[in-house]
Amino acid sequence: MNRTFFKILVVDQDQAIQNLIRRFFRIKKNYQVQCAQDGRTARVLFEQFNPDLVILDV
Repeated sequence: MNRTFFKILVVDQDQAIQNLIRRFFRIKKNYQVQCAQDGRTARVLFEQFNPDLVILDV
C-alpha cells in the first residue's frame, strides 16, 4: 500500500499550541508535523521539510 503523507509546518512561540496541533494531526495518521518557535527556524524547516501547509501565528 502506497501511503501519502501531508506535511504541515507549525510556527508558534507557544509550545502548548505546537503540542496541541501536533497531537491533533497525529490522530489523523497521514500527516507529518514539524514545529518551529521562530521565523529563522521556520525558514530552515520550510526549505528542508517542503510542507504542504504552514500554520503560522502572526
